[in-house]
Amino acid sequence: MLRSKQFPDLEKSEDLLVRQNLEAFKQDPNSYFYPPDPTEMSASLGGSVVTNASGARTYRYGPTRAWVRGIRVFLANGEYLDIPRGKYFASTSGEFTIYGSKGDVYHFTIPDYPIPRTKSTAGFFTAPQMDLIDLFIGSEGVLGIVTRVDIALIQREEKISVVQFLDSDEQAIQLTEALRTNKRLRLDFLEFYSGNALNLLRDLQRIEPSTVGMPPIPEHARSAIFIEMSFNPHAENLDYHALEETIASCNASLENSWAGYESRELDRFKAFRHMIPETINSIIAERKKQIPGLHKLGTDMAVPDEYLVEIWELYRSQCENLQLEWIAFGHIGNNHIHINILPKTMEDLEKGMELYGVFARRVVEMGGSVSAEHGIGKIKGKFLNLMYSVDQINQMKKIKEAVDPRAILNPNDIFAMEASQ
Repeated sequence: MLRSKQFPDLEKSEDLLVRQNLEAFKQDPNSYFYPPDPTEMSASLGGSVVTNASGARTYRYGPTRAWVRGIRVFLANGEYLDIPRGKYFASTSGEFTIYGSKGDVYHFTIPDYPIPRTKSTAGFFTAPQMDLIDLFIGSEGVLGIVTRVDIALIQREEKISVVQFLDSDEQAIQLTEALRTNKRLRLDFLEFYSGNALNLLRDLQRIEPSTVGMPPIPEHARSAIFIEMSFNPHAENLDYHALEETIASCNASLENSWAGYESRELDRFKAFRHMIPETINSIIAERKKQIPGLHKLGTDMAVPDEYLVEIWELYRSQCENLQLEWIAFGHIGNNHIHINILPKTMEDLEKGMELYGVFARRVVEMGGSVSAEHGIGKIKGKFLNLMYSVDQINQMKKIKEAVDPRAILNPNDIFAMEASQ
């Protein structure tokens, strides 16, 4: 049971370690950082919480959910709940009862569907005897409005970024699997540039070399993997044999790579990664001037580890068979590759929309998610129906009805529903 209550004052915490860490942070805030690191630079913390946002570093640190320690959430009737992590849990039968300060009582049962074994923001989070805070995280604002967030920070480490150039997209898939299974390596992120993505960046460099802000991309490169890992340039022994050996085991060489560890270089690498989606958006914007109905199609799907090879082959073969312009990049470490289809005509757009459905159905058959990080919103409801049965979606709706009976918060996000009478 939950009754509205103020957050604890960390300065008065009974835990000595909490007080010591708080004092260390006050002395040097810049020595700490927020691990989720969402890709969108304009993202707000509240928005990140209600979408359970993730980014490249989700590979090591997990999404926003893993770093939220408390929230204040306003319900539709105007009252608020303070929910610290680790205090309010569902009963063994999956029930929650919340007593509001205005006398209202909210009672509901959490859904009983399984969560995919991969990144997913499709629908409400659920787990046996789950923490109440996790229900609101990733709920896309349909249950309440988050106005305060307590998050965990960790001490900053020196990092090194490496872009490893490869001979093919298939070699990138092979290297990804090898890097993931090497227990001696602890990577912060594992990102993918397809051959098509590198060609896009090469074209930019030819037009205006300074645009990309990096050296010329090697002409022989047909794909690349971008990684980041902890790095101490002052250590007596800089032993990266594990990385070198893993790359060599896939018939590649660290000699065909870029690397940087100074803050200025790391910023350049980050900007280089962001150039791909930014350029895609600008291409579509130009095409829309001639054909206003055009828009890009970007997948947001993820599958369990064992299906990476199979889903990549499906993506590649189907896009090529339909002769669509496409570019792949993104979070390959989580089997979450963004396939961006760039239609040139309305016919291309129609083909792409049909193909999106083909991808979604196969991803669900593999036990994956139709939305790994961007949420369902108002336009992906039909894909949510592929993941969950009518009964399971109704279980989500009953929670919505319990806390927002008039359906006034983010109406028709995730699923459409009418206000209770």
